[in-house]
Amino acid sequence: MLHPVKMQKIRLFALKPAADNLIRDLHSMGIMEISVSQRAGDLEEGRPLGSFDEISKQHVRMRGIKNALLQFLPKNYETGAGIDSSAIPDSISSAKGITIDSRLKELQEERAKVENSLSRLREELLLANRISYFENIDFTALETKTTGSVLGTIRREKLADLQEALAKVPGSESAFKMLYLIEGDTVLVLILYKKGYDLDPILNVAGLIRIILPQNLGYPQKYILWLLHEIKSNEKRENEIQSEISSMAAEHYSRVSALESQLSVEADRAEIASHFSSSNLVFIIEGWLKKADVAVLEKSLGKYDGKVQLQEIRASHDEAPPTFLENPTSAANSVQFMTEDFSLPRASEIDPTFIFFVTVPLLYGMIVGDVIYGIMSIFIALFFMKKFANSLLMSSVSKLWLFSSIPAILFGLIFDEWAGMSHLHILEILEKWGVLSLETLGIHEPLYLGLSRLHNVATLLAIMLYVGMIHLAFGFIIGAINEWHHNKKHAIGKLAWIGVELGGYITIGAFVLNAVPADLGPFGGALLGISTILIAWSEGAAGILELPGIAGNVFSYLAIAIVGLVGTILAELINSLFMPLPSQGLMVLVFFPLLFALHMINAFIAMFEAIIQGGRLNVIEFRFKFTQGDGRLFAPFSVSPTERNISR
Repeated sequence: MLHPVKMQKIRLFALKPAADNLIRDLHSMGIMEISVSQRAGDLEEGRPLGSFDEISKQHVRMRGIKNALLQFLPKNYETGAGIDSSAIPDSISSAKGITIDSRLKELQEERAKVENSLSRLREELLLANRISYFENIDFTALETKTTGSVLGTIRREKLADLQEALAKVPGSESAFKMLYLIEGDTVLVLILYKKGYDLDPILNVAGLIRIILPQNLGYPQKYILWLLHEIKSNEKRENEIQSEISSMAAEHYSRVSALESQLSVEADRAEIASHFSSSNLVFIIEGWLKKADVAVLEKSLGKYDGKVQLQEIRASHDEAPPTFLENPTSAANSVQFMTEDFSLPRASEIDPTFIFFVTVPLLYGMIVGDVIYGIMSIFIALFFMKKFANSLLMSSVSKLWLFSSIPAILFGLIFDEWAGMSHLHILEILEKWGVLSLETLGIHEPLYLGLSRLHNVATLLAIMLYVGMIHLAFGFIIGAINEWHHNKKHAIGKLAWIGVELGGYITIGAFVLNAVPADLGPFGGALLGISTILIAWSEGAAGILELPGIAGNVFSYLAIAIVGLVGTILAELINSLFMPLPSQGLMVLVFFPLLFALHMINAFIAMFEAIIQGGRLNVIEFRFKFTQGDGRLFAPFSVSPTERNISR
């Protein structure tokens, strides 16, 4: 739980006749990550199996057919149901037997042409309907040797200017004729003119936007009838094509989908042989698996009657094992994404997942620190869990949010905060509404004294500094444990950072802040000096340059107090302005929903900030004190990602 699963590197020696069956068994078991074998002596570099090219070819064909048919399946068709791909004895022959791809391609190309034609015809229909106002004009007869026409639109306020400009042209009464249709803010204009006149300057000033007409337009009404006929004819053909492809989909999709799945598996199996090294008689497979699975694999190889031998080998010095995280379900489902996605630890390092499972909710609780907001947090987290059930990341964040709600309630009790009020304040408000009587209950003073954040700011800040120092010191201790078996010098350096923390605190507290007895000042200075020397010895100049950063790391934990205080201040402000009381009469109908809404907004902001700040302090300030974080996730050779034994 606190360490990734122990991994073992192995080497398999197998006779070539056993290749196909062994690859199939390894793929089905899904427990071994296969790496590229190192060549030695007369061994040759691995190559894919001879069937790889044909498998890949048929796989691409089946995938193309599947994607083409998918959109034409009946609405009630269950894509998850169908033929079991493992029941297909010869996938290559079966794939070759499906020959609908050429016809399917023809139909798709024709369908694309029909769709383009329909799009063009419908656009022309819109234009024809628009100019049908000029129903008695044959547009094909407007262009002659002596006459021309211009059709376009102008803004309505430009109409009078255009008419005036045309009227000023000499001989305009016989040279021009303008017809127009007002369409809201625009005007559809048709100008008939004798050639020899340059209208472009006038039309440009008017801002006319020309409309290009189809060449065979003729009379608008007749053209509209022809367009409707063509559209109907094309729509009929489109339906015929769709019907034929739908029939193909209903008949072939299940088998094509099963073949595509099976060929994908077989392509993986054929391609993996390129990772092997081989001789004329033997091929060698190297890779990683969990230490506990070595016996499982060894037992399964017994059926090969000695044709396959397993050897446990030691990895080279520069070869790191893959990382496989194994945590309790609650931790794996809520915070493991933080470990995997934000710099995975090496297989030899401590797995911080379960530590995050404890520290992230604690920091969240310290920031939110309100009983009622904690209860709201539960319902908001449940809502997000349901809404993002299909999102791995958001589902994990929502579960972490839910777990973190409990510490928020507990710290709310410690701080005595109930939506920005003390427990006694809430009881007094309930008494004003006649819900209870404090006299009857015998309550004359607070039931307990909480650590009010607003009235104990200095104490709160001091506590958060202690929390930061302890949290970081814990990180350095884990770092020392990680390094102890690899480099004791670096392990001592990790522990020296704790001395810097403690020595710096004692020295400053004694000589500057008077928070520590002055007699301890020299001891703190000595501890700080010795720790600094040890860091210089173990980490060199880089460690010395990082010394000022440790103070920044500790002070960053003040964000816990500051963000929490801001939320508390806003909550009290909301209560002082909008708390509904019986004396307010009908205004309580306004104040009740307003109070609830504002507290929901404030609570959500506090929760969001708590997740961000808590995550930042754990992932950045804390984790980098003990992990190098360049691990590689264990990815076994497996039939499907869901069988890769990766805890997500």
